[in-house]
Amino acid sequence: MTGFDFSALNSAQERLLDFGGWTSDFPHGESRPTRKDAQSLIERGLLISVNVRRRDSYGSYSLTEYRVPEPARRAWKQQKEGDR
Repeated sequence: MTGFDFSALNSAQERLLDFGGWTSDFPHGESRPTRKDAQSLIERGLLISVNVRRRDSYGSYSLTEYRVPEPARRAWKQQKEGDR
């Protein structure tokens, strides 16, 4: 038992966990998760939101990135290995 609730995840939430979250420079070409999907994972302690500041040729801007904490990442990996 890991203490994390992985029940009733949709495919978008599973992808977030598989990829370790979402950042603006995400190499997988995934679109930003919906607020509902992210909030559900945040409430379970499976995801954290981080406000970041970026700069491009038009100026600086803020956005929210999502990261899976290391304990949740390990637990998710164990969960997936157990499902095989």
